[in-house]
Amino acid sequence: MYSLIAKETPRTYKNNGIHAQQVACYTLTNELKGHDNLRYDKGTDILDYQVKSAKASLHDPNLEKASKFIYVSKDFKTLYIMNRAEYQDFINNFSYKSKESQKNGSGEKLRLLDESKRMLQWLNERV
Repeated sequence: MYSLIAKETPRTYKNNGIHAQQVACYTLTNELKGHDNLRYDKGTDILDYQVKSAKASLHDPNLEKASKFIYVSKDFKTLYIMNRAEYQDFINNFSYKSKESQKNGSGEKLRLLDESKRMLQWLNERV
């Protein structure tokens, strides 16, 4: 695992997850791109990376098309870049199950916890 300082990125979306993708994209490629609505099992967010932020919906990393994963800090200033094994460990430590709305079938889904001091400490110890 390693980290990068994020480039300051103009905010064009209110949704934090979409903004996290834009921050990661701008930091890695120096390009600003619109949101693509591509499913996790159909492609990646940026290059070969899947991008997540605090409170994100999660999926089994083995179903993801990405081979690398990025967690963008809640303040959008740091990118934590992980391989599949590190990402799985991250999910095991910082996720919880929640229930989908009735509109979405009422099933269970996995969500990333809100960012905490413990989460940041865990990430920084592995950088």
